[in-house]
Amino acid sequence: MIKIAELGHLLIKVASIRNSLSFYRDLLGFELVEYDEENHGKTAFLSLGRSGHAVDLLEVGSDLGEIRESRLHHFALRVETESDLTHAYFELLDAGVKIIRATDHDSQKSVFVYDPDGNIVELYYELSNALEKFRKGRVDTDKPIEFVRP
Repeated sequence: MIKIAELGHLLIKVASIRNSLSFYRDLLGFELVEYDEENHGKTAFLSLGRSGHAVDLLEVGSDLGEIRESRLHHFALRVETESDLTHAYFELLDAGVKIIRATDHDSQKSVFVYDPDGNIVELYYELSNALEKFRKGRVDTDKPIEFVRP
């Protein structure tokens, strides 16, 4: 069996690099580490500071509506604390980002949103005993979360 150490990076096809940078860099806090218009088309490489890049954005413009090969439902970005998740929820809400839902999964608490191209992004806080809960057979009832503004 191959031993995967961690998720390396995602490449997301987007309609507009500018709109996507407003979301991923300006709102979610990714660092733009490289911008390239010559080698790979219009591409932005974003990092969280732990590796060279975590999310890559490839602008395909109006062709985005024609793309059918991806079967990705969503991807998830972990925050460190439950307080960070609450802060993220209200920052996204205040920025006019559509909140799809906020859910308690028993092992983690999640906020699901759409990025500017309609991709589903999950921000989540994982409980310290999440692995144990999974191994014992957690009961995930997808209980809605109602956040209280601090």
